[in-house]
Amino acid sequence: MSVLQDLRYALRVLRGSPGVTAAALAALALGIGTNTAIFSLMDAVVLRPLPYPHPDRLMSVYATDKGRANNTSWPMFRDWQEQTRVFERLAAYNDDSANLTGSGEPLRVRSAGISPEMFSMLGISPLVGALDSRTQTVALSYGFWMQRFGGDRQALGRTLILDGQPHTLAGVLPKDFRFPIQYSMMEEPELYLPLVPNPDRGWHYLRVIGRLKPGVTVAQARTDMDLISAAIGRSDPKLNRGEGAMVIPLSKDMSAGGETLAAFGVAVVFVLLIACANVSNLLLSQAVRRQREIAIRSALGASRGRLLKQFLVESLVLSILG
Repeated sequence: MSVLQDLRYALRVLRGSPGVTAAALAALALGIGTNTAIFSLMDAVVLRPLPYPHPDRLMSVYATDKGRANNTSWPMFRDWQEQTRVFERLAAYNDDSANLTGSGEPLRVRSAGISPEMFSMLGISPLVGALDSRTQTVALSYGFWMQRFGGDRQALGRTLILDGQPHTLAGVLPKDFRFPIQYSMMEEPELYLPLVPNPDRGWHYLRVIGRLKPGVTVAQARTDMDLISAAIGRSDPKLNRGEGAMVIPLSKDMSAGGETLAAFGVAVVFVLLIACANVSNLLLSQAVRRQREIAIRSALGASRGRLLKQFLVESLVLSILG
Protein backbone atom coordinates (compact mmCIF):
# COMPACT_ATOMS: atom_id res chain seq x y z
CA MET A 1 0.00 0.00 0.00
CA SER A 2 2.86 2.37 0.88
CA VAL A 3 4.38 1.75 -2.56
CA LEU A 4 1.17 2.97 -4.22
CA GLN A 5 1.19 6.04 -2.00
CA ASP A 6 4.82 6.70 -2.93
CA LEU A 7 3.96 6.23 -6.60
CA ARG A 8 1.07 8.71 -6.47
CA TYR A 9 3.19 11.20 -4.56
CA ALA A 10 6.05 10.79 -7.06
CA LEU A 11 3.71 11.58 -9.94
CA ARG A 12 2.47 14.68 -8.13
CA VAL A 13 6.06 15.83 -7.55
CA LEU A 14 6.96 15.32 -11.21
CA ARG A 15 3.83 17.18 -12.34
CA GLY A 16 4.69 19.99 -9.94
CA SER A 17 8.03 20.61 -11.68
CA PRO A 18 7.21 20.22 -15.40
CA GLY A 19 10.36 21.96 -16.59
CA VAL A 20 12.75 19.77 -14.60
CA THR A 21 10.73 16.64 -15.45
CA ALA A 22 10.76 17.40 -19.18
CA ALA A 23 14.51 18.06 -19.18
CA ALA A 24 15.24 14.84 -17.29
CA LEU A 25 12.98 12.79 -19.57
CA ALA A 26 14.59 14.27 -22.69
CA ALA A 27 18.08 13.44 -21.41
CA LEU A 28 17.09 9.87 -20.51
CA ALA A 29 15.23 9.31 -23.77
CA LEU A 30 18.22 10.50 -25.81
CA GLY A 31 20.70 8.35 -23.90
CA ILE A 32 18.57 5.20 -23.83
CA GLY A 33 17.33 5.59 -27.41
CA THR A 34 20.76 6.02 -28.98
CA ASN A 35 22.18 3.10 -27.01
CA THR A 36 19.28 0.85 -28.00
CA ALA A 37 19.60 1.75 -31.67
CA ILE A 38 23.37 1.22 -31.85
CA PHE A 39 23.41 -2.02 -29.88
CA SER A 40 20.48 -3.41 -31.89
CA LEU A 41 22.47 -2.73 -35.05
CA MET A 42 25.59 -4.33 -33.54
CA ASP A 43 23.57 -7.40 -32.60
CA ALA A 44 22.17 -7.76 -36.12
CA VAL A 45 25.47 -7.07 -37.93
CA VAL A 46 28.29 -8.24 -35.68
CA LEU A 47 27.10 -10.47 -32.83
CA ARG A 48 24.35 -12.62 -34.28
CA PRO A 49 25.54 -15.71 -36.24
CA LEU A 50 24.69 -15.92 -39.93
CA PRO A 51 21.24 -17.52 -40.46
CA TYR A 52 22.45 -20.24 -42.84
CA PRO A 53 23.41 -23.91 -42.41
CA HIS A 54 27.14 -24.30 -41.63
CA PRO A 55 27.86 -20.56 -41.93
CA ASP A 56 31.56 -21.11 -41.23
CA ARG A 57 31.91 -22.66 -44.70
CA LEU A 58 30.48 -19.63 -46.51
CA MET A 59 33.05 -17.34 -48.14
CA SER A 60 33.07 -14.10 -50.09
CA VAL A 61 35.28 -14.30 -53.17
CA TYR A 62 36.61 -11.12 -54.78
CA ALA A 63 38.70 -10.41 -57.81
CA THR A 64 41.85 -8.45 -56.99
CA ASP A 65 43.67 -5.76 -58.89
CA LYS A 66 47.06 -4.85 -57.42
CA GLY A 67 45.99 -6.41 -54.14
CA ARG A 68 42.72 -4.47 -53.86
CA ALA A 69 39.41 -6.33 -53.60
CA ASN A 70 37.06 -5.74 -56.50
CA ASN A 71 33.84 -7.08 -57.93
CA THR A 72 34.02 -9.90 -60.44
CA SER A 73 33.16 -10.20 -64.12
CA TRP A 74 30.82 -12.88 -65.41
CA PRO A 75 33.57 -14.71 -67.40
CA MET A 76 35.85 -14.78 -64.36
CA PHE A 77 33.02 -16.09 -62.20
CA ARG A 78 32.43 -18.90 -64.71
CA ASP A 79 36.17 -19.72 -64.73
CA TRP A 80 36.09 -20.03 -60.95
CA GLN A 81 33.03 -22.25 -61.09
CA GLU A 82 34.55 -24.59 -63.65
CA GLN A 83 38.03 -24.87 -62.15
CA THR A 84 37.61 -24.74 -58.36
CA ARG A 85 38.44 -27.85 -56.37
CA VAL A 86 37.55 -26.54 -52.92
CA PHE A 87 34.09 -24.99 -53.27
CA GLU A 88 30.92 -27.07 -53.37
CA ARG A 89 29.20 -24.20 -55.13
CA LEU A 90 29.85 -20.64 -56.16
CA ALA A 91 27.02 -18.15 -56.69
CA ALA A 92 27.00 -14.55 -57.87
CA TYR A 93 24.72 -11.55 -57.47
CA ASN A 94 24.50 -7.86 -58.27
CA ASP A 95 22.35 -5.23 -56.59
CA ASP A 96 19.98 -3.11 -58.63
CA SER A 97 16.50 -1.62 -58.61
CA ALA A 98 13.46 -2.04 -60.80
CA ASN A 99 10.19 -0.31 -61.65
CA LEU A 100 7.27 -2.52 -60.63
CA THR A 101 4.00 -2.05 -62.50
CA GLY A 102 1.00 -4.18 -63.36
CA SER A 103 -0.01 -5.00 -59.78
CA GLY A 104 -1.22 -2.10 -57.69
CA GLU A 105 0.51 1.26 -57.58
CA PRO A 106 3.79 1.60 -59.54
CA LEU A 107 6.85 1.31 -57.30
CA ARG A 108 10.61 1.66 -57.50
CA VAL A 109 11.87 -1.39 -55.62
CA ARG A 110 15.25 -2.72 -54.53
CA SER A 111 16.27 -5.87 -56.39
CA ALA A 112 19.12 -8.33 -56.70
CA GLY A 113 20.07 -10.35 -59.75
CA ILE A 114 21.17 -13.82 -58.59
CA SER A 115 22.74 -16.80 -60.32
CA PRO A 116 20.79 -20.10 -60.25
CA GLU A 117 22.90 -21.57 -57.43
CA MET A 118 22.35 -18.80 -54.90
CA PHE A 119 19.50 -20.07 -52.71
CA SER A 120 20.56 -23.73 -52.74
CA MET A 121 24.14 -22.69 -51.93
CA LEU A 122 22.88 -20.72 -48.91
CA GLY A 123 20.67 -23.64 -47.89
CA ILE A 124 17.45 -21.60 -48.07
CA SER A 125 14.03 -23.12 -48.71
CA PRO A 126 11.04 -20.99 -49.75
CA LEU A 127 8.25 -20.11 -47.37
CA VAL A 128 5.75 -20.63 -50.18
CA GLY A 129 6.15 -21.47 -53.84
CA ALA A 130 9.36 -22.58 -55.49
CA LEU A 131 12.46 -20.41 -55.69
CA ASP A 132 13.09 -20.53 -59.41
CA SER A 133 15.94 -18.72 -61.13
CA ARG A 134 14.85 -19.37 -64.69
CA THR A 135 14.38 -16.48 -67.05
CA GLN A 136 11.45 -14.14 -66.33
CA THR A 137 10.66 -15.33 -62.81
CA VAL A 138 10.87 -13.40 -59.56
CA ALA A 139 11.01 -14.24 -55.84
CA LEU A 140 9.87 -11.79 -53.15
CA SER A 141 11.16 -11.03 -49.70
CA TYR A 142 8.67 -11.85 -46.95
CA GLY A 143 8.29 -8.19 -46.00
CA PHE A 144 7.53 -7.07 -49.53
CA TRP A 145 5.09 -9.98 -50.02
CA MET A 146 3.18 -8.84 -46.93
CA GLN A 147 3.32 -5.18 -47.95
CA ARG A 148 2.28 -5.65 -51.56
CA PHE A 149 0.02 -8.71 -51.42
CA GLY A 150 -0.95 -8.96 -47.75
CA GLY A 151 0.52 -12.45 -47.51
CA ASP A 152 -1.92 -13.82 -50.12
CA ARG A 153 -0.69 -17.21 -51.36
CA GLN A 154 -2.93 -16.81 -54.40
CA ALA A 155 -0.45 -14.20 -55.63
CA LEU A 156 1.89 -17.00 -56.69
CA GLY A 157 1.90 -17.39 -60.43
CA ARG A 158 0.79 -13.79 -60.94
CA THR A 159 2.59 -11.74 -63.55
CA LEU A 160 4.59 -8.73 -62.37
CA ILE A 161 5.87 -6.15 -64.83
CA LEU A 162 9.44 -5.18 -63.98
CA ASP A 163 11.03 -2.48 -66.12
CA GLY A 164 8.44 -3.26 -68.77
CA GLN A 165 9.14 -7.01 -68.84
CA PRO A 166 6.70 -9.67 -67.54
CA HIS A 167 7.97 -11.88 -64.70
CA THR A 168 6.11 -14.73 -63.01
CA LEU A 169 5.98 -14.63 -59.21
CA ALA A 170 7.55 -17.97 -58.34
CA GLY A 171 8.18 -17.90 -54.59
CA VAL A 172 8.49 -16.05 -51.31
CA LEU A 173 11.49 -16.15 -49.02
CA PRO A 174 11.23 -17.04 -45.30
CA LYS A 175 10.45 -14.29 -42.82
CA ASP A 176 13.84 -14.47 -41.11
CA PHE A 177 15.87 -14.65 -44.33
CA ARG A 178 18.71 -12.18 -44.53
CA PHE A 179 20.50 -11.72 -47.82
CA PRO A 180 24.30 -11.96 -47.38
CA ILE A 181 25.27 -8.34 -47.96
CA GLN A 182 27.47 -5.88 -46.15
CA TYR A 183 25.17 -3.71 -44.03
CA SER A 184 26.89 -0.57 -45.38
CA MET A 185 26.86 -1.52 -49.06
CA MET A 186 23.21 -1.94 -50.01
CA GLU A 187 19.78 -2.37 -48.51
CA GLU A 188 17.98 -5.69 -48.30
CA PRO A 189 16.49 -6.56 -51.70
CA GLU A 190 12.74 -6.79 -52.04
CA LEU A 191 12.82 -8.73 -55.32
CA TYR A 192 15.18 -11.44 -56.54
CA LEU A 193 15.58 -11.84 -60.28
CA PRO A 194 17.66 -14.09 -62.54
CA LEU A 195 21.14 -12.66 -63.04
CA VAL A 196 21.76 -11.25 -66.51
CA PRO A 197 25.23 -12.37 -67.73
CA ASN A 198 27.54 -9.80 -69.28
CA PRO A 199 30.29 -11.43 -71.39
CA ASP A 200 32.60 -8.42 -71.09
CA ARG A 201 35.53 -9.56 -68.92
CA GLY A 202 36.29 -5.96 -68.08
CA TRP A 203 32.84 -5.36 -66.59
CA HIS A 204 33.22 -6.10 -62.86
CA TYR A 205 29.68 -5.98 -61.55
CA LEU A 206 29.25 -9.20 -59.55
CA ARG A 207 29.76 -10.21 -55.96
CA VAL A 208 30.54 -13.89 -55.47
CA ILE A 209 29.76 -16.16 -52.52
CA GLY A 210 30.91 -19.76 -52.20
CA ARG A 211 30.38 -22.70 -49.87
CA LEU A 212 33.53 -24.65 -49.06
CA LYS A 213 33.57 -28.42 -49.17
CA PRO A 214 33.61 -30.05 -45.70
CA GLY A 215 37.04 -29.99 -44.12
CA VAL A 216 38.50 -27.34 -46.45
CA THR A 217 40.18 -24.43 -44.69
CA VAL A 218 40.21 -20.78 -45.70
CA ALA A 219 43.95 -21.04 -46.39
CA GLN A 220 43.36 -23.95 -48.79
CA ALA A 221 40.62 -21.99 -50.55
CA ARG A 222 42.94 -19.02 -51.03
CA THR A 223 45.66 -21.28 -52.42
CA ASP A 224 43.23 -22.90 -54.84
CA MET A 225 41.95 -19.55 -56.13
CA ASP A 226 45.53 -18.31 -56.57
CA LEU A 227 46.32 -21.39 -58.64
CA ILE A 228 43.24 -20.81 -60.81
CA SER A 229 44.24 -17.18 -61.42
CA ALA A 230 47.79 -18.23 -62.30
CA ALA A 231 46.52 -20.92 -64.68
CA ILE A 232 44.29 -18.41 -66.49
CA GLY A 233 47.22 -16.02 -66.76
CA ARG A 234 49.47 -18.70 -68.27
CA SER A 235 46.88 -19.84 -70.79
CA ASP A 236 46.04 -16.34 -72.00
CA PRO A 237 47.63 -13.31 -70.27
CA LYS A 238 45.13 -11.01 -72.00
CA LEU A 239 42.28 -12.69 -70.13
CA ASN A 240 43.79 -12.35 -66.69
CA ARG A 241 45.70 -9.05 -66.91
CA GLY A 242 47.34 -9.68 -63.55
CA GLU A 243 44.08 -10.19 -61.67
CA GLY A 244 43.91 -12.54 -58.73
CA ALA A 245 41.31 -13.66 -56.20
CA MET A 246 40.67 -12.97 -52.52
CA VAL A 247 38.75 -15.28 -50.17
CA ILE A 248 37.21 -13.83 -47.00
CA PRO A 249 34.86 -15.57 -44.52
CA LEU A 250 31.36 -14.30 -45.24
CA SER A 251 30.70 -13.47 -41.58
CA LYS A 252 33.72 -11.18 -41.53
CA ASP A 253 32.80 -9.63 -44.86
CA MET A 254 29.19 -8.94 -43.87
CA SER A 255 30.30 -7.27 -40.66
CA ALA A 256 32.78 -5.02 -42.46
CA GLY A 257 32.56 -1.74 -40.62
CA GLY A 258 31.92 -3.49 -37.32
CA GLU A 259 34.85 -1.57 -35.83
CA THR A 260 33.02 1.64 -36.67
CA LEU A 261 29.91 0.33 -34.96
CA ALA A 262 31.97 -0.60 -31.89
CA ALA A 263 33.35 2.94 -31.78
CA PHE A 264 29.80 4.29 -32.01
CA GLY A 265 28.82 1.92 -29.22
CA VAL A 266 31.51 3.33 -26.93
CA ALA A 267 30.46 6.87 -27.86
CA VAL A 268 26.79 6.32 -27.07
CA VAL A 269 27.69 4.74 -23.72
CA PHE A 270 29.33 8.05 -22.86
CA VAL A 271 26.19 9.83 -24.10
CA LEU A 272 24.16 7.72 -21.67
CA LEU A 273 26.58 8.46 -18.82
CA ILE A 274 26.37 12.20 -19.56
CA ALA A 275 22.58 11.95 -19.62
CA CYS A 276 22.60 10.17 -16.25
CA ALA A 277 24.92 12.84 -14.82
CA ASN A 278 22.61 15.59 -16.06
CA VAL A 279 19.57 13.88 -14.56
CA SER A 280 21.43 13.45 -11.27
CA ASN A 281 22.25 17.15 -11.20
CA LEU A 282 18.62 18.01 -11.89
CA LEU A 283 17.43 15.74 -9.08
CA LEU A 284 20.02 17.16 -6.68
CA SER A 285 18.85 20.67 -7.48
CA GLN A 286 15.31 19.51 -6.78
CA ALA A 287 16.40 17.98 -3.48
CA VAL A 288 17.94 21.30 -2.40
CA ARG A 289 14.67 23.07 -3.12
CA ARG A 290 12.78 20.41 -1.16
CA GLN A 291 14.84 20.77 2.05
CA ARG A 292 11.89 22.35 3.89
CA GLU A 293 9.62 19.46 2.85
CA ILE A 294 12.21 16.90 3.97
CA ALA A 295 12.70 18.65 7.30
CA ILE A 296 8.93 18.70 7.97
CA ARG A 297 8.56 15.00 7.09
CA SER A 298 11.49 14.12 9.34
CA ALA A 299 9.93 16.13 12.18
CA LEU A 300 6.69 14.20 11.72
CA GLY A 301 8.54 10.91 12.19
CA ALA A 302 9.66 9.85 8.70
CA SER A 303 12.84 7.80 8.96
CA ARG A 304 15.82 8.10 6.63
CA GLY A 305 14.88 4.78 5.09
CA ARG A 306 11.34 5.99 4.41
CA LEU A 307 12.62 9.16 2.74
CA LEU A 308 15.14 7.16 0.72
CA LYS A 309 12.38 4.83 -0.46
CA GLN A 310 10.31 7.80 -1.63
CA PHE A 311 13.21 9.26 -3.62
CA LEU A 312 13.95 5.86 -5.15
CA VAL A 313 10.32 5.54 -6.29
CA GLU A 314 10.51 9.02 -7.84
CA SER A 315 13.73 8.09 -9.68
CA LEU A 316 12.21 4.80 -10.84
CA VAL A 317 9.14 6.56 -12.23
CA LEU A 318 11.35 9.04 -14.06
CA SER A 319 13.48 6.21 -15.48
CA ILE A 320 10.47 4.23 -16.71
CA LEU A 321 8.98 7.30 -18.38
CA GLY A 322 12.34 8.02 -19.99
